[in-house]
Amino acid sequence: MTSEKTLNLLKKEFDDPKEAEEYAGKYLLRRWTWGSKNRAISQATKIDLIKQESILDTGEYQNQTLAQCLISAPFEHSLKDPNMDMIDNLPCWLGDILIKHVRLVNRETTVERQKNS
Repeated sequence: MTSEKTLNLLKKEFDDPKEAEEYAGKYLLRRWTWGSKNRAISQATKIDLIKQESILDTGEYQNQTLAQCLISAPFEHSLKDPNMDMIDNLPCWLGDILIKHVRLVNRETTVERQKNS
């Protein structure tokens, strides 16, 4: 059981040399805690007062999930307090890759729990 995952993106994997310079390198992702998961859900939940229901904004949920689980990246020295603008401005394909790996690192807990039940 690992609580962190390293993802290395090499410059040769990029089509755009400018993006390669900015985004190639080592990404460190962590498994989220109960509290960080709930903060992501809370930040992404909107309340419709007229319908009296809560609505989960899936785009914001993915942004918040990435903000909670991305520890370090080549384009930031420290992500202890991630800037949401920085996450919002990632190239779409990179955000997709990162969220996929965040889900994998967080999924391990569920799979392990099911195996041990």
